[in-house]
Amino acid sequence: MDNPELGRKVLTQVTGHREQFNMGSWGYTDPVCGTTACIAGWAMLLTPGYSMTEGGLFYRPDGTCVHSEGDEARELLGLSDDERYGTAGCAYSLFADDEDSAIERLRVLVEAAEAAQAAGTESGS
Repeated sequence: MDNPELGRKVLTQVTGHREQFNMGSWGYTDPVCGTTACIAGWAMLLTPGYSMTEGGLFYRPDGTCVHSEGDEARELLGLSDDERYGTAGCAYSLFADDEDSAIERLRVLVEAAEAAQAAGTESGS
């Protein structure tokens, strides 16, 4: 993961607002409950300039429509193929697991990336 800062924001969002976290949907807006999204959806929504329609379509800051949410979130988070697909090799979802497993997988990636950044900072001092 090359963008642990965004990964940490997503992790904070999904753990702090479980009612707005659903690995079964890229994202949607409910008039009563607000916005609900999966990890990929929150990666986009927490990146400045990205937006989502009530119908769940995501748009980039330049106004173009996102056609592959998983690929877009992979780029935003800076994930390798192994990090995105995991050992199961699921081709079309970013962390296609239940919510608890997805959170744990994201936590491991974020903490490893943060530790690598810290080690790089220390060795560069």
